[in-house]
Amino acid sequence: MSPLKRLGLVWRREFAENVWMALETLRSHKVRSGLTILGVVIAVVTLVGVVGILMGVDRNIKQEMQSFGVRNAFFYHLTSASTSGRAARKSGSGGRCATRTMWRCATPAPPART
Repeated sequence: MSPLKRLGLVWRREFAENVWMALETLRSHKVRSGLTILGVVIAVVTLVGVVGILMGVDRNIKQEMQSFGVRNAFFYHLTSASTSGRAARKSGSGGRCATRTMWRCATPAPPART
C-alpha cells in the first residue's frame, strides 16, 4: 500500500473517531449542547436582522436623495472655530460668519473690537 493511501486511511479513521466522540459528547450533555445551539441561532438571527435593517435604511436614504433630484451630495464637517462655542469665543468671532454657505461659514467674520 502506498504511503498516500495509508495516510488517507489513517485520516479517515481519526476523523470518524472525532465525529463519534463529538456525537457522544452531544448525547451526554444535552442541556449544554442545546443552550450552545440556541446561542448560535440567536446570534445568527440578530446579525441577519441588523444587516437587513441597515441595508433598508441605506436604500431608503438613497431613494430619498434621488427623489430630490440630487445626483451628487457634498457634506462638510463644521469646525468649532467657524461656528459658535468656546473655540469661537476665544477666537473673537463670536460664532458669526461674514458669508455663510448652506452648511458652513465660507469666511469667518473679523474679530470683534473691544
